[in-house]
Amino acid sequence: MKGPPPEETSYCGRQSSFGDALLLRATGIQRDFPLHRHDYYAFGLLDEGVEASWARGSQHLITTEDTVLLNPEDAHTGAPYRGRWSYRMLILEPETVEALARDRCEGSGSPLFRTPIVRGGDTRSKLAALMDVHELIPDLLDEELVGFMSHLIAQHGGGDRGHEAPDDATALAVVRDMLIDEPFRSRSLADLSAACNLSRTYLVTAFKRRYGLPPMAFQLQHRLDRARRDLLHGDRPIAQIAIENGFYDQSDLNHHFSRIFAISPFRMRRQVRDSRRT
Repeated sequence: MKGPPPEETSYCGRQSSFGDALLLRATGIQRDFPLHRHDYYAFGLLDEGVEASWARGSQHLITTEDTVLLNPEDAHTGAPYRGRWSYRMLILEPETVEALARDRCEGSGSPLFRTPIVRGGDTRSKLAALMDVHELIPDLLDEELVGFMSHLIAQHGGGDRGHEAPDDATALAVVRDMLIDEPFRSRSLADLSAACNLSRTYLVTAFKRRYGLPPMAFQLQHRLDRARRDLLHGDRPIAQIAIENGFYDQSDLNHHFSRIFAISPFRMRRQVRDSRRT
């Protein structure tokens, strides 16, 4: 008896005049994605099934009528709800969104969107049209990006990080900077606790509340974000990228990368390079 088709994840890369635009297509997904964050914007829609997701402090069920709007550093999960799910995700670097916002005279900095899930409306149809242009008529990508981003900012902009700075924000920022400035250096929770003068238990709880992930998971995600950028924008061997970003070896990078991105570093790099040449 023939079983269901296997999971498939693919990336298509295009270069607009505003910056990179990647399209992720995932079909037949059965896996759960653990709590994680990215350093980019992710705008998504489901083509099949229902996704259960935790994002910005709430649990959501995402259907084929909804649109996902994730700001950089939004911690979130993803899992199938009663069966497989298929989705597409438009990935824009912060620099690309900033360029689009500036061109719209929105000032400097990156806009933030108020809600992670938009129910119904025309946001989904506009994103679907942009994705179709991305794949089929890349010459029109600039125009579609302008229209889509103008719609998002006008209808869903004005968001914030959703939390007030705690009294110990300075101490937590010290830990965050340590993890970001030297991502290749492994630090114990005891080391971080001593550096910020907070107990280990309180540090884990407060850091997660402020930055979406506990310290060690935050550093791992930052390493993955750096590795992803290096893969897409450089020619260094993957084994070298792994070591430079704090992974034990290429196999270690492969394990963590596939767990979060549902694709190996080699396949992502090859797919994006091949699509950029078309």
